Amino acid sequence: MREVSLFEAKTHLSGLVNEIINNHQEIAITKHGHPVILMTLFSDSPKPDFQKAISTIQELRASLPALSIHEILDMREEGRRVCS
Repeated sequence: MREVSLFEAKTHLSGLVNEIINNHQEIAITKHGHPVILMTLFSDSPKPDFQKAISTIQELRASLPALSIHEILDMREEGRRVCS
């Protein structure tokens, strides 16, 4: 990953943007020698991993005890009695 100073980024922003677009690379902008900003293609932004989320939910569901519809309805009624 290439690093450029804030001054250089200000001076050559258009060229840096073109470089990122054409080369699909990231550029770190530094201030006082320390990276503070990461420039990257918007389309390269991380996307949610829906498949992983679904798998996690399925694993959680598998670890819970199976309840019958009657048990669920009984719990609902119990909750209504407690709240009223």
